[in-house]
Amino acid sequence: MEMRHLNYFIAVAEELHFGRAAQRLHMSQPPLSQQIRQLEEELGVSLFSRTSRRVALTPEGVAFLEDARDIVARVHAAVRRVQAVARGEEGVLRVGFMGYALMTGYPQAIRAFRQRYPQVRMDLWEFSTAHQLRMIAADQLDVGLISCVRGVPMHLESMLFRKEPFMLCLPEGHPLAAEKAIPLERLAGVPLILFPRKAHPLLHDSLIASFRAVGVVPDVVQSVARIETGKALVAAGLGCSIHPASVSAAGRPGVTYRPLVGDLPRPELRVVWKKAGESAALLRFLDEVQRYANEVPEHEGCKEIGGNL
Repeated sequence: MEMRHLNYFIAVAEELHFGRAAQRLHMSQPPLSQQIRQLEEELGVSLFSRTSRRVALTPEGVAFLEDARDIVARVHAAVRRVQAVARGEEGVLRVGFMGYALMTGYPQAIRAFRQRYPQVRMDLWEFSTAHQLRMIAADQLDVGLISCVRGVPMHLESMLFRKEPFMLCLPEGHPLAAEKAIPLERLAGVPLILFPRKAHPLLHDSLIASFRAVGVVPDVVQSVARIETGKALVAAGLGCSIHPASVSAAGRPGVTYRPLVGDLPRPELRVVWKKAGESAALLRFLDEVQRYANEVPEHEGCKEIGGNL
């Protein structure tokens, strides 16, 4: 049995006339009658009762018509769906991101993509850079947004989404808050709240190296993985924290931000994915994200230093 047999049967069942069904199918009547007989022989039942005056469905034909319509409809739906997936209009996209990416244009990019392609299901996951890289390698994420100094692992493609300087987050009323910009050496002896090294090893090491280059041993009193937690501790007066500039856009009572001046790394937010096997939905998502990519101007005195992820 082939799809054409089902289509022939449905046409005759709906027209109840072999001549009209043949015209509808753009074929002559004898081959149509022959195909229906072959179908009945294969099924071992009569689907139609035929007289010289009328054609009617048998009880078996009535039952078979319901299933035949369902099968044809499901095949057509499957064809439409696979074609939509090939166009990037349907499917599943597993998207990872850094927490502070929510303070950039990334949420707007996700919203724009969802509005344009509502049939693509997006699974969103907030993970550290290291965790996202492991999940992409294990094919558990399709795309991630990671933080790095410069460069990504060789097996990945990447696109720069945002590059920005570090800024110092201080409690309101802190003596350093009176200055327009803070030289790195002024942080000697200042209690600091930093992100843990295991989350971003080389970015962390680059930052510590910048301190040591000006003769400062950073006084790290607390490590916190979440930026909002660090800002809360700053507001409580436990110390100062260092964040990418975009974090300052999300204000919090009790804290203020000042540019840092010195030979500091400039963290990059990069969109990363595997080199091979990009789905059409992923390619459309990357196009949308690129519309929202931007770079924060470098503060005077800040400059990028080398390094890999």
